[in-house]
Amino acid sequence: MIFHEIYGTYYETVARIIRAALKGDLGRDLMLRIVRETAFQESVLSIPEALESGRWPFLGPDYAPRLLHDPVRPMTHIEKQWLKALLQDPRVTLFCVDDAGLEDVEPLFQADDFVYFDRNTGGDPFGDPDYIAVFRLLLEAVTGRKRIHLRLAPGSESLSVFPTALEYSALDDRFRLRFRTGGGKERSVDVSRVTECRAEEGAVPDFPSVHYAAGELVLMIRDERNTLERVLLHFSHFKKRTERIEEGLYRMTMEYQEEDRDEIILRILSFGPMVKVLSPPAVREGLVSIIKQQLRT
Repeated sequence: MIFHEIYGTYYETVARIIRAALKGDLGRDLMLRIVRETAFQESVLSIPEALESGRWPFLGPDYAPRLLHDPVRPMTHIEKQWLKALLQDPRVTLFCVDDAGLEDVEPLFQADDFVYFDRNTGGDPFGDPDYIAVFRLLLEAVTGRKRIHLRLAPGSESLSVFPTALEYSALDDRFRLRFRTGGGKERSVDVSRVTECRAEEGAVPDFPSVHYAAGELVLMIRDERNTLERVLLHFSHFKKRTERIEEGLYRMTMEYQEEDRDEIILRILSFGPMVKVLSPPAVREGLVSIIKQQLRT
C-alpha cells in the first residue's frame, strides 16, 4: 500500500473528534454525529466506546483532550509521487486541481505506462480548451445548482435545463451530464456534444426523487479464474443481490438504467463464457448481435 493506514476512515474520524475536543465543543452528541458522518454505519458501536472508556487514550474526563495540538499526518515522499502522477491525468485537471507543493516531485508513474484493452478509443477530448471550458461551466452549474442553457451537436439542439450530476463512463472514457428539463423529465447527454453553455437565472428546483432503473439484469456466473469477484467489482456501483446456486455457480440480479445498456453489454462480453445472461432479452440479444458481428469480421 502506498498510503499509510493513518489516512483511513478511522484515523480521520478520531482526528475530527480530537479537533472538536481541542476547541472545547465536544460532547457525546457531537461525537456520535462525527462518527456517523465520517466513519462506517457500525462504527457508532465501537469508536465512541473506545474513546470514552480510555481504551483509546485520547480523551480525559468530560471529553477533555489529552493532546495539545491538532493531529498532523505528513505525507511520505512516495505518497507525494503518487499524487503527482495522478495530477498528470487530464481528467483530474478538469476539476481545477493544481500541483501546488509538488512542483519538485517526480511522478511515481507516467500515463503511457498503462495499456487499456477494455476501453473505447474514442473518448472525450480532455485536453481541448473548448471542452475544458464547457466542462467547468457544467461542473459549476451542478455544484452551485444553477440553471443553464445548452446547445448540442449535431443539429444544434437548444435546451434550458437544470443540471443534477456529472457522470463518467470508464468503458467509453466519456463524461456525461445528467439534467432535468423544465417539466422535471430526466435526461443525459455526452459533455462532448455540448457546443455552447451559459448560466441562466434561476436555481435548480427540488424535484421529486425518481427511480431510474429500467429493469433487472439477471446473470449466471461460473466462478472460475476469480470471475465472481471481478464481476462484483465491475458492477460495484449498481444495486444488486447475489445468491449461490451450487458450488462455483452464482446468480446475480442487478438493477440498471436503459441508457447504460450498451456499456453493460460490453462489460458482460469481457467475461466470456463464465457469465451467461438469463434476462432481459434485450441485453441477451445485444450480446448475440455483437458476437455475430465479430464472427463475420
